[in-house]
Amino acid sequence: MTTTADTQHPGQAELALRMHRPRRDVVVIHARGVLDMASEPRFAELLRPRLACTVGTVVLDLSEVSFLDTAGAVTMLEAATRARLNGKHLRVVSSSAVDRLLALIEVSDRFTYVSGLDEVLSSSQEPRRAVPSSAQIPPARTPREHESTATPAPAVGAEESAAWL
Repeated sequence: MTTTADTQHPGQAELALRMHRPRRDVVVIHARGVLDMASEPRFAELLRPRLACTVGTVVLDLSEVSFLDTAGAVTMLEAATRARLNGKHLRVVSSSAVDRLLALIEVSDRFTYVSGLDEVLSSSQEPRRAVPSSAQIPPARTPREHESTATPAPAVGAEESAAWL
């Protein structure tokens, strides 16, 4: 997808998304441009199935995100919760725009940050994490008898490309 100027944020590109699998157990979603309420649905649509598939680690590369609003932050928080509940690892490569909003709304500590994909792929380095105490993390909720359980999404296959979406 070719990016174009976003009318809400003059001079900034709208959101471009790219996904690739550098390893069988790792999916990377790279975002470039503006992640706001207009672009958040596309971001969420790409992200949610990856948190329910067979990969162990999902990397959100937001290093080229020039603007993040609360809609994007809420999707990130939802992704962190889904990852934890599904036994996945969510790693974030951040940008100053992302850092600024997450710090402002006081949720930075909900994410595990890495400096880049190499850090995830390297088995010798542990990712940096601002971790709240385990007492602050609610336990996983189990479905009650009357609640339905969602069927997991199919595994993410090799047909996914690294092209910008």
